Amino acid sequence: MPVGEIVGEVLGGVLRVIGRCLVEIFFELLVKGVGYALVKAFRPRSDPEEAVCAVVGLAFWVAAIATAVFVHGRFFAT
Repeated sequence: MPVGEIVGEVLGGVLRVIGRCLVEIFFELLVKGVGYALVKAFRPRSDPEEAVCAVVGLAFWVAAIATAVFVHGRFFAT
């Protein structure tokens, strides 16, 4: 095996691991974390499951992005 192929395989594996870590951090903090906070804000005595937190978090971010696009198009477009 040439050295270039070995380096390519190692670098590809390292970048794949780093990418998965970044995606996991993004999903855990920004999606599930926001979902957990919202569920706890509206139902303080509940212990929400991960799936519920993920769905609520995704719904929040979809609504936030849609609102930002609407506000930008409505007030800031020329």
